[in-house]
Amino acid sequence: MSSRESKSGRRRGRVLALGAGATAVAGAVGWALQHRAVSRSAATAEEMSAEGLSMPDDLRHHFVETDDGGRIHVVERGQGPALVLLHGIMLSSALWVHQLRDLADHHRVIAIDLRGHGQSLSGSAGSGIEILAADVRTVLEALAVEDGVLVGHSM
Repeated sequence: MSSRESKSGRRRGRVLALGAGATAVAGAVGWALQHRAVSRSAATAEEMSAEGLSMPDDLRHHFVETDDGGRIHVVERGQGPALVLLHGIMLSSALWVHQLRDLADHHRVIAIDLRGHGQSLSGSAGSGIEILAADVRTVLEALAVEDGVLVGHSM
């Protein structure tokens, strides 16, 4: 084995060792985060409320039917200029708990459970971006929202 091959082999070994170490650290961090999330999920309703993580009691719930048989769940709170809140994939309107609490004094805060998320049901049309956009339009028309600010998370 030449000196160059020997150095290359040692370098490759160090890279593999560093990669294995980084993987172990990432795994430990992932375990710790998961453990924390699970322990938080066991929190009582009172603890959740104390942290501001429960939905306000005075939410208005709407279920808006779509042309293809879907049903879109919407929560609304407050009065004033409309703020329409759209969550990201695999989430729900519950993401906006703080905004529903904090902004409703001066705004009509509307949070939509997109098709197939939260309490909304998918219709026969599926769930592409164009369909989700059409659902938002349907909700805005049903709630007589003509002007507002659209706030999105992720998608």
